[in-house]
Amino acid sequence: MKVILIHITGIILMVTLSLKAAGQSMLKDEEIKVTILKAMDFTYNFEFDEADEVISEVKSAYPTHPAYNFLKAMNLYWKMYYFNSFKENSAEYLKYLDAALQQAQARISKNNKDPEGVFFSLAIYSSLAQYHSQMKETMKAVNNAKKTYEYVKTGFNLKDVFNEFYFTTGLYDFYVQQFPETHPVFRPFMVFFSPGGKEKGIKELEIAATNSLFSKVEANHYLANIFLRYQNIPEKAVKYTNLLFTKYPNNLYFLSRHIESLIGIGEYSETEKLSLTLRNSGKKYFEMASYVFLGIINEKGKKRPEHAKAFYLRAVNMAPEINTPNKDYVSFAYAGLARIAESRGERDKAKAYYQRALELAEYTSVIEEAEKYLKKGK
Repeated sequence: MKVILIHITGIILMVTLSLKAAGQSMLKDEEIKVTILKAMDFTYNFEFDEADEVISEVKSAYPTHPAYNFLKAMNLYWKMYYFNSFKENSAEYLKYLDAALQQAQARISKNNKDPEGVFFSLAIYSSLAQYHSQMKETMKAVNNAKKTYEYVKTGFNLKDVFNEFYFTTGLYDFYVQQFPETHPVFRPFMVFFSPGGKEKGIKELEIAATNSLFSKVEANHYLANIFLRYQNIPEKAVKYTNLLFTKYPNNLYFLSRHIESLIGIGEYSETEKLSLTLRNSGKKYFEMASYVFLGIINEKGKKRPEHAKAFYLRAVNMAPEINTPNKDYVSFAYAGLARIAESRGERDKAKAYYQRALELAEYTSVIEEAEKYLKKGK
C-alpha cells in the first residue's frame, strides 16, 4: 500500500528530534535539526547537489545513524523523477533504504522503544511498500505495508502530543480506504488493517498542513493530490499547489500539480505559459506532461481538437521513453484522444483509447469517464 512516500523521511527525522525534549532521543543538538531542514529544502527545490553536500554533514555528525542513508534515499527519489532515471538508479535507491533499515533495526535491537529506530523503520517500510507497489510487485508491497502498519499504530494516540502525527495518521486513514478502491487487487489484503475514513484522514491532513512544522510541505502535497486525483475538486487543490509552487519554484513536479489545478478551474491562459516551462525543461517526464496539458488547453479551452490531438499523440508517443512509474498523465492523453475520436463518430478508436486510459489511470475522474463510456458501448 503506497500510503507514505519517501518524502516522509524528513518528517520522521524531525519528530524523533522533537522527542528529545522528553529525554527519549539520542540526538541532542539543535544544529542537526537546522541541517536536516536545509537539506530537505534543497531536495524539494530540485537542488540535488547542494542537498548532497548538506546531507554529508549528517553522516559526519552521526555516522551510524539511519538519518544519512535515509536522506540520501529521499534526495535520490526526487532526482529519479527529475532525470527520468528510475531504471538506472532504483538499485542504488534500494541500497540506501536497506542500509538505513539495518541501522534502524540495530537501534531497536538495543531498545525496542527507541523512537528513532521505530520511526525510521516506519518510514523505510512505507517507502519500500510504495516502491514495490509502483513496480507491480503486489506481495512485496503488501508485506512491507503490514510492517509499516505496526509502526503507524504507535502514532494513532500521539497526535495530541506532536502535531506531526496528524500527517502520518491522516495519510493512513485516507488511503487505507481509498487505495483498495483504486486498486481492487489489494482488497483481499485489507483484512490485516484497521478501517480508516477518507473524511477523517482529510481533516487530519488539514490540521497537519496548518499546525505542523516539519510535515507542512508533505501535508500540502498530499492534500493537493487527494483533491486532484481522488476527489476531483481542483478549486480546493489550487490552494495547496500554489503554496508549494511558490515556495519551491524549481520543483517541476509541484509545478505540474499546480498546472493541473489551474486547468481544473479553467485558468487556461496562465497554464499555457506555465506548460511551456515544462516543455522547455529538457526533462522527458515533464516535457511529456506539458504536451498533455497543452492538449487539454486546446481541447477544452481553445476548442481546437486538431491541435489537441497532435499534443496528445506527442505525449503518448513519448510514453515509452518515460520510466517513471507514475502514468497518470499518459492516461489523460488517452482519455483526450478518446473524446476527440467519439466527437468524430470513431467509436472503435474511442473505445480502444478509453481501454488504454483505464489500464493506466489512477485518477477517479478518468476511471469514471472511461468506465461510463465502455459500459455504454457494450
